[in-house]
Amino acid sequence: MVCPACRRLEAGNLYVNVLAPAGGLLGCACGATYPVIDGIPLLHRDLDAFLHAVGALPRDITTALD
Repeated sequence: MVCPACRRLEAGNLYVNVLAPAGGLLGCACGATYPVIDGIPLLHRDLDAFLHAVGALPRDITTALD
């Protein structure tokens, strides 16, 4: 699998880094990590923003905990 955070197209060439298992996550040489839930990797450039947008997480987690 390819890291969505650091893949890029430069001068017509596609540059990618491959993700590797890293303690229950998938990790990349760029430092990005992605969770694996029930065997399914969640690969999204901005996972936090995505989860908020689809309503999976409250906007302000501290307010939700009060």
